[in-house]
Amino acid sequence: MICQGTDGLSHGVWISPLSYCAANDTADLFQMVPPLPKVLQWALDQIGSLILPHLWGLQTDLSDWELSTLIGQHTLWLLSPVIAHQGFITAVMAWIESPWNSLHIFVVPCIMQWEFRSVNKIIIFILQSLTLPLPHDFYPLIPFVFLSAPFL
Repeated sequence: MICQGTDGLSHGVWISPLSYCAANDTADLFQMVPPLPKVLQWALDQIGSLILPHLWGLQTDLSDWELSTLIGQHTLWLLSPVIAHQGFITAVMAWIESPWNSLHIFVVPCIMQWEFRSVNKIIIFILQSLTLPLPHDFYPLIPFVFLSAPFL
């Protein structure tokens, strides 16, 4: 009742930052990685890529996934698990058009342990980690899975 504010005693405390509601913890599970330059550099270090960071595009849940802008583009995808499969399909469609000059890297929170291990034959699993360079106000509750659609 306190989370709903219907107890008559909370007087608005339930909407203040001081209150606690378990629903917020559940929503935190589905957060995507914040789009920061140091996340891209971390991802490039994981695969040993020599491609300069300024040559990369960034896609998130809220980006415009226009296929024409993804073809021939190196792309870092920071997706929530809810949207991840649609992002994988879009990236594969772009990769099929130009597999020799595009590389797609995905960083997604992994809700189920083996959820993203066999998404597509093109997308390969690299690693699962909690050691991403994240801002101090972002606390991941689950590990992130790191996948890639590599060069041919």
